[in-house]
Amino acid sequence: MKNYFLFIILLILVMSCKTTYTESDIKNTSTTFYEIYKIDSIKNYYIIYAKDERLKFKILSKKQNQYKCDKLKINNKYPLQILPLSLNPQMFDSTSPNYLNRYSHSLLCYPLKDSTNVCVETGIADIYFTKNIVGLCFVKN
Repeated sequence: MKNYFLFIILLILVMSCKTTYTESDIKNTSTTFYEIYKIDSIKNYYIIYAKDERLKFKILSKKQNQYKCDKLKINNKYPLQILPLSLNPQMFDSTSPNYLNRYSHSLLCYPLKDSTNVCVETGIADIYFTKNIVGLCFVKN
């Protein structure tokens, strides 16, 4: 009986853990203006460097061709809703020996599904993603 009770408690704890972000989570994230100060790329991703009044951020965006869009410009500010990449587990390669436990920030690199490793840099808060950027285009909500 004691084991059964422990099993039920463990099951409740496991089921209460959140594994991915939903559309409503992203909509409930506050919007802040970020200045784009650098754009780089690695394999199939753009790395957009942005900053607010206090911190610098690295935002990851999958490369996509958009012909008619509001293309990101260096030194412009954009209202973005960013979330830590560690909370978007569907982007990770779980077979990689460097697979990041999404609840731990102890590793400095995130192994992505296409064998790309994206790493946190000195002076950068973390690596983020956003629905407001597709490729190099700003998308209004």
